[in-house]
Amino acid sequence: MNAWRDAWTTKSYTGKRELKETSKLSKQQSLANIYEAYQARLKEGGLIDFSDMILEAIKLVEENEVVRMNLAETYQFVMIDEFQDTNEAQMRLIGSVLSVSQESPNVFAVGDDDQSIYKFQ
Repeated sequence: MNAWRDAWTTKSYTGKRELKETSKLSKQQSLANIYEAYQARLKEGGLIDFSDMILEAIKLVEENEVVRMNLAETYQFVMIDEFQDTNEAQMRLIGSVLSVSQESPNVFAVGDDDQSIYKFQ
């Protein structure tokens, strides 16, 4: 009986036993509530945080053809340094801007896969 109890339950901060999954769910719900409140405060202040900057840029470029075309016209030649450290979101932004070109896009990328900070690359 104790083995099952120890495997499937844990003590809460009040000392009561509860299912481990319930405990995890409660913590995840608390984190979700904090994140929602944080996002609401940012929105109220007309602000975004650093991690959302690239996501907002992607959204703007993908949803607004005029912005995408202007960026493609302004940045006809793109150089990407430390390419091995480019993440999926950054590649999505670059790809979206470069997709405007009817011909091959003008991209020069420099990288060293021996220095990659992302294991999947």
